[in-house]
Amino acid sequence: MSGKENRLFTIADAALTSPDGMVREVVFPAVQGGEQTLRELVHEFKTKGPVRTGQRVLQLPSSSPLAASELGC
Repeated sequence: MSGKENRLFTIADAALTSPDGMVREVVFPAVQGGEQTLRELVHEFKTKGPVRTGQRVLQLPSSSPLAASELGC
């Protein structure tokens, strides 16, 4: 499956945007390092840009409420 890394970054960003409820109870515990690991992954994605596979590029929406300042940048 192409683009899976980009999809995972998009999921991580969405989880951090609305972490209450199931995300906090299910997603964060499923990731080694929890919420902090997801924050670091999203920061890396936003810093380095999307993963390029051939001609396709997937980017996080610029309207994403997760600002770089929230990530300690």
